[in-house]
Amino acid sequence: MNKSFTYPCGCSFKVLEEREDGQHRIDVNFTLENIPLDCARTWKMFSDGNVKGIFQLENQGRICKEVKPENISQLSAICAIIRPGCSEAMRDGKSITQHYIDRKNGVEEVEYFHPALEHILEDTFGEMIYQEQAMRVAQDIAGFDMQQADILRKAIGKKNPQLMAEVKTEFLEGCDSQDIVNKEEAEEIFSWIEKSQRYSFNKSHSVSYATNAYLTAYSKAHFPRGFITSYLNFAHEKPKPFIETYQLIQNARSMNIDVQLPSLERMNTHFVLENRIIYFGLSDIKSIGEKVVGRIQREASKVGKPVADWSWVDFLVLFSQSVPSTAIKNMISTGAVTTGKLSRTNRLYEYDVYTQLTEREHKAVVKKHLAAPYKSLEDILADMLEGETGRNHMISSDKRATKIQGLLKSLKNPSHTMEDSPSWISSAEERLLGISITYSAVDACDIGAANCNCQEFVAGFNGRGGVIMLPAKIDSVKEIKTKSGQNPGRKMGFLSVSDTSGSCEIVVFPDPWEQYSGFLCEDNTVMLTGKRGRENNSLIAEKIWQL
Repeated sequence: MNKSFTYPCGCSFKVLEEREDGQHRIDVNFTLENIPLDCARTWKMFSDGNVKGIFQLENQGRICKEVKPENISQLSAICAIIRPGCSEAMRDGKSITQHYIDRKNGVEEVEYFHPALEHILEDTFGEMIYQEQAMRVAQDIAGFDMQQADILRKAIGKKNPQLMAEVKTEFLEGCDSQDIVNKEEAEEIFSWIEKSQRYSFNKSHSVSYATNAYLTAYSKAHFPRGFITSYLNFAHEKPKPFIETYQLIQNARSMNIDVQLPSLERMNTHFVLENRIIYFGLSDIKSIGEKVVGRIQREASKVGKPVADWSWVDFLVLFSQSVPSTAIKNMISTGAVTTGKLSRTNRLYEYDVYTQLTEREHKAVVKKHLAAPYKSLEDILADMLEGETGRNHMISSDKRATKIQGLLKSLKNPSHTMEDSPSWISSAEERLLGISITYSAVDACDIGAANCNCQEFVAGFNGRGGVIMLPAKIDSVKEIKTKSGQNPGRKMGFLSVSDTSGSCEIVVFPDPWEQYSGFLCEDNTVMLTGKRGRENNSLIAEKIWQL
């Protein structure tokens, strides 16, 4: 087969197999040596801030959106300006990080302070962000040899103030001797180097990081479903697996990638990608590890027919008693058990009723079910009560018969509703999977006034007359103090919010923050009213109310 699959960006991959479902299996054996470094699809991913899972940069979406890198050099610069050496070093009231961003975007004029620095700093828009740049400056204008320049590097890298002070003396003496810059200029230039003591990055690492970041972004840009699936399967290795799972799935939703619940019928252990849909694995349910999944798979094979052909009674009688109770309850609660037409609440209730049978009674039920299958749990209990009691019968004593009668009565007249509420399903899935797939906490609220969801907002929806009304759950809150404006020093905030369609960012300026911050906390559900920000990627909240 000599066919190839070509993306709009021009990247082309050899098709190894064409499948009946319309999907292709393609050759993805690309390396750093053979992938194009000018792929528009990949660079757009950085510019959009879609960097979840991207090496070194997955928490730097805002910086990537602001810089909008166009090549490896600029991506390398991002890896450097997020370090304290740039983000904490201030000049003229703003950080070196912000100076770089503003210069790259033409907001601030690019200046080199002195002509002797231009050839050293031109790739970074006149900003000194790498250790190597400091070394080169010292060599060019202070006459440092390689050994002296390396001592300067150590002073920066090891954050050694005493060593830096010694180097400063040599630097100023060298500048005086070279006579390229005057004393005041030498003092100013060295002050830049001193500020980088807080941890200026070295370019060799930064370029390596950027190259690997590009490779992972290239993979994600062209094979997003496989990329997300793979990362989900490593989420359990993170310090907070459920948070990682949540973030990855919200990222998938923002890319229109469908993620679905685990399934006993599918019987996959880990996350899998099938027909362009990502499915949870059984081991991704809380308290169900790989060993338990192995046991589930073995016991399921003993039933004698595919899970898809099981009745609910088959599940109860032939399977559930051989698997740990926690696993059974968690599979039911997350929707992994789909045999029959009962609600999840009803399944849990019937499972609890059935587990109150003794082992002897269970064995008798299994024997009769295999000979003539029962249609419901109610039929099982009624059949048990129709027979005589005694050692050779299904029910051993009159006392047990009274117990079975009580179980049948509770089955016919349950003490609570058997319906699944959206809030219960949302809570159960979030507790056991790390994220609610079927519903969001928002779905349990009155959202009749809404005109937009997160996915629609990200896609560009502007509401009625530019006014957006977005119901969402708050995932994170960041409070800051303003540094400029009419009233510097006032508090404002940034929110990350979500629903079942995806997630988006909210900006709350000082006045509404002062009015509404009392209920702007994680996991709360709110209605946000406002307009799209100038950068077109965040909602500027004007009014907020509790749902």
